[in-house]
Amino acid sequence: RRSGRKDPRHEYHRPRRKRLSQTARFLFLSCLIAVSSSNDEPKEECTEPRVVNFNFNPPSRFTPTVSPRDIPQLGDGIRSTEASGIFFDSLDSDGDGAIEPEEVAMFLQNEIGGKQFDTQIAVDKEVGTIMERLDKNQNNGLEMSDMLDYWITLESLLSAEEVSEWIVYSVQLPSCVGKIFLENGITGYDFLEIVDNGGKVLKNELGIDKVSFRNKIVRQMQARMLGIGSSPGTPQKFTYRLESCKAITLS
Repeated sequence: RRSGRKDPRHEYHRPRRKRLSQTARFLFLSCLIAVSSSNDEPKEECTEPRVVNFNFNPPSRFTPTVSPRDIPQLGDGIRSTEASGIFFDSLDSDGDGAIEPEEVAMFLQNEIGGKQFDTQIAVDKEVGTIMERLDKNQNNGLEMSDMLDYWITLESLLSAEEVSEWIVYSVQLPSCVGKIFLENGITGYDFLEIVDNGGKVLKNELGIDKVSFRNKIVRQMQARMLGIGSSPGTPQKFTYRLESCKAITLS
């Protein structure tokens, strides 16, 4: 049975739902207005490039490491290309790329000197021997290829033991100097580097302080690089006589 009276609960809930729906609409409209206003604002254009400072200290400049094999050194068993060129240029005074007999004669008199070249006859004789030995194509001029071919064939002074003996018995310097060469492994490949700059390396690296010793070594090495003072060949005929159990005479 229904009465004409309204349920008081309905009277309570209906206004509450109305208030909630009004609040939701208000929040929704507020969000729309906020989004619309943000889209309407003009964007700031970037007129200058942006600079970012990271407070970063750049590393020090890279320096490539050089292997000791890349730098010519005494006792390394490698002939220096630079020293080869310097020695060739010291002979080729006119710079035409060929060493003429006159230039060889001038080098013998001015650089090597000595009693064996104190006369013009001795100089001319030695020049003829050098040109005959080194000038392979017989064009009356020594080119770099001629010099290199001869230097490569210097087999008698390749080992450190042979160089040490050469210093003592041929250059006639004290055995202590020969020992220095032996201990540093100096071979025939090092001659060009030693004669460079007047033999300064003899003092700076080998510790040979006596000037007369250094000058003598440089002159003899220069002569050797020109084919002067080659090792004698094997004797073909000789006789021997036994003097005692400790001595023998060869002739």
